[in-house]
Amino acid sequence: MAVLAADLLISPIPPELLSAREFARGTIGIIERLSHMADRGFPLGNLYGLIYRMDRTADARASAEALRAMSYGPSRGRIMILDTIVPATVAYREAASVRQPVHHWERSRSGSTPK
Repeated sequence: MAVLAADLLISPIPPELLSAREFARGTIGIIERLSHMADRGFPLGNLYGLIYRMDRTADARASAEALRAMSYGPSRGRIMILDTIVPATVAYREAASVRQPVHHWERSRSGSTPK
């Protein structure tokens, strides 16, 4: 199982409340089910959530904060949401359509991105 072989895990999460709840509930459940493997010499790596497709709305910011609160406490610190976010931009969809890395497709950005 790849989860047991990893030193750290990164999971992408969209800033939507339903996705955030499912991530928190499902991931905490998986961690609890696999935590007994540490006794057998297979410790779990830390899990980091990466918020992606973040737009510039109050709803997205509120969902990101709710995700941080829902994940950290119940997991006893085993799940941490990174401060780094991946903004929602059309360039990601366009680059995927032409099968190019986004940094090749859009070499510089003229507009603003979410903070």
